[in-house]
Amino acid sequence: MYDFTPAELELIVNTMLKDYGLFFQPEKYSFVRQRLHSFALDAGISDYSNLVLRVSKDAELRRRLVEALVTNETWFFRHPKQFEILKREILPELISEGYGKIRIWSAGCSNGAEAYSVLFLLLEAIKASSSERTIDILATDISRRVLESARRGRYNLAELKEVDACRLSEYFERIDSESYVVKSQYREMVNFEKMNLFQDWPKQQFDIILCRNTMIYFKREDKKELSERFLKALKPGGYFFLGANESLDLNLYPSIDRAFENKSSVYKKSHMVPQKAEIFFATAGDMIKAMNLMEKNNLKFDFGENILDQDCTRSMILQEKHLERVLSIFQKRSIKIKEVKRHLL
Repeated sequence: MYDFTPAELELIVNTMLKDYGLFFQPEKYSFVRQRLHSFALDAGISDYSNLVLRVSKDAELRRRLVEALVTNETWFFRHPKQFEILKREILPELISEGYGKIRIWSAGCSNGAEAYSVLFLLLEAIKASSSERTIDILATDISRRVLESARRGRYNLAELKEVDACRLSEYFERIDSESYVVKSQYREMVNFEKMNLFQDWPKQQFDIILCRNTMIYFKREDKKELSERFLKALKPGGYFFLGANESLDLNLYPSIDRAFENKSSVYKKSHMVPQKAEIFFATAGDMIKAMNLMEKNNLKFDFGENILDQDCTRSMILQEKHLERVLSIFQKRSIKIKEVKRHLL
């Protein structure tokens, strides 16, 4: 039986990274190889070397391959503790704070079970509060196939295992002994759209963003970039959900904090807009000394974008709350600073 050569496998993996941001480490290559075999069989392609060539040139084939490589298994109210937090803590707070539209984004929504789960809880919370709040739920995914499934709203018993009898009766219609469909009036309340997270984003801000178990496929630097974009798309006071086994490095994102003790996958954006400080150094030598001191004192920083000498960056960016301490350290070591600027996040 023909198998993919290391070079062929590498070509496919690199194509997935370049076009979709999907990152598979070498230890995952056996999984990729297995999925490729199944994909080729389903697509009726017997010449694997030809498959590699076609994937590199055919955008539609690449899209279908993405769907084969990304696990879309999910179900209603997955990670029940998060939905309990949403029901008991977050939704009552959001509903009580105003009268406008509540905007929620399910990013990487898969078959729609997450978005519908949130919808059901939100409808129940609005009803319990006698509020007149309106709802805007956006659910996005890169896969057309799962989006079509989500719009149909048909689910089997395994996907409904966390749905109690009352909700099953209220929100679903029975199709047969093995499946149910979300009632049409509720399907119409969720806007399902195709979206590549590395391309254009929604322009509005959201009260709640859920991106659970989606960024596990991305490289570390891509996760950081996406997390920053998600937090900018979140309203002050809004909530950001990751998967139960995912977390954010709070040192990198001063605008947020853990929303609840021991619940590291639920974050809240501060109502106050924090600042970052950019320190400009007199010479490249001062910059190098400063970098060494920051690392020695376990203080995080990013390089500034100002290039003053050929490829030599002479500025660093850090959280504003650390600025006084950092300047004191630099002064003691006679590091010359040209200017300090503050930036809103």
